[in-house]
Amino acid sequence: MGFKKAELSEKQSILIEKLREFEKHPLVKKIIEGVEYGFVKDAKLLCFTESDKFRSMPEVIEILKTYLFDEGEDRPWDRFKRK
Repeated sequence: MGFKKAELSEKQSILIEKLREFEKHPLVKKIIEGVEYGFVKDAKLLCFTESDKFRSMPEVIEILKTYLFDEGEDRPWDRFKRK
């Protein structure tokens, strides 16, 4: 018995569409799969636990900030902003 794909919001559909360009990276692939199967909280948690591995992909970080996290929501990359 496998998992059924979740019904995606418009924002989630755009997120997946934009991340497809970077899908060869294993973390990006895990985030795509998490969102597709309704594990959005797990995808967000992965961003926190692996945030340092995204540093080489600023485009992906911007996509995630815009389409995975809601406005005002805590995001891993905001914690370490230079002042």
